Amino acid sequence: MAVTTPQIILAAAAAALIMAIAAVSLGGTGTGSPAESWRDAAMTDVMTGGPVTIGGIAASEGPVLLVVYATWCPGCRAQLGEIHAVQAAGTAEFTVVVYSPDPREDPSLMQRRLLDAGVEGYAVIAPPEVTASLVQEIGTAAFETYPSLLSVGRNGDVHIISTGPEPAAVIAQAFGG
Repeated sequence: MAVTTPQIILAAAAAALIMAIAAVSLGGTGTGSPAESWRDAAMTDVMTGGPVTIGGIAASEGPVLLVVYATWCPGCRAQLGEIHAVQAAGTAEFTVVVYSPDPREDPSLMQRRLLDAGVEGYAVIAPPEVTASLVQEIGTAAFETYPSLLSVGRNGDVHIISTGPEPAAVIAQAFGG
């Protein structure tokens, strides 16, 4: 069986994640700096170029729909359409953060996918140590199937909504719609 490009990318991302988890479990990021919580880690929003933190977005804008995402993933693209449907209907209140755990993700392609789908929100490409911090809290399930949907409350509590794509009705229901 031939190995496809997405499988190679996923394998490389998994290897980077495993190395990051090992570094964090040893008390750091592998760069000499202390491990930083995924909530407080400053990342660049690829939509605006400005710095954001997931915890800051949740605290200031309300609950977050955190979408674990990859540009090569067809299910992820379809999921953006379902998210747009919920946003357009106004049936649930949440702020979208599209989250790529692959530090090699193409930010311009990521931005274009969100704009093409009409999704309003943020998009970040997480360094491995940020993903490792999230994995320490919720486990690996959300990173084994794309897309995965997580909710982050104003207080920073995180819960997995689903591992795999969901229709608009499920997303709305997860946020009280």
